[in-house]
Amino acid sequence: MSILILRLLALTIFFLRSNRDLNHVEYFEGTITYRGDFLRLTNKYDSIILKAFAGGTTTLYVKDGNYLTVADKGITTRSLYRKNENIYYRARFNSDTVFWTRCDQTGQKILKFTKRAKVERILGIDCDELKVYYQNKTVTYYYNSDTLKANPDWYKKSTSYHENFYSREMKAVNLKSIIEYKDFVIIQTAVEIKQEKLDVSLFEVPNKPLLEDK
Repeated sequence: MSILILRLLALTIFFLRSNRDLNHVEYFEGTITYRGDFLRLTNKYDSIILKAFAGGTTTLYVKDGNYLTVADKGITTRSLYRKNENIYYRARFNSDTVFWTRCDQTGQKILKFTKRAKVERILGIDCDELKVYYQNKTVTYYYNSDTLKANPDWYKKSTSYHENFYSREMKAVNLKSIIEYKDFVIIQTAVEIKQEKLDVSLFEVPNKPLLEDK
């Protein structure tokens, strides 16, 4: 009888572990480096201004719903989103002040969106396409929800920039973004991915004067 009980106990532990492994999702943690490009569609803005919008090389750090972007050039040099605060912090190249924005506000109205499967290959990864139409721009993301997974529950309350919508539709960190305005297009394309454990200190608010960006 004792042997039977031990066998049953062993089987129970096995199935519990199996169910835990099946339910466990490995969300992406690490860095992605993007190359910034732009296209001029009219003569309204010169190349110097557009380079400032596009930036040069941008590195994205992702950990447990927090993310940090650091650009080597451009107008915004550092952007930080802290999940537990639901606040977005932004540093500009010409200011010692860090500007912050609440992310629970009403965002710009989305007119419509479309999705297509496996339309582009980036760094050897087949990417789906999400195209979102606004009144003054069109935003397109390329992503693969089987590899660089993101948890949409992290961003349910992040509405100011539609993080809740994008994370729900993609369930992934994007590998490419295209923002199309009437006069120009800004493109960010991943050139390197590193899946690695990041120190939580990366996502601390800089020790600088803070000012709400209204």
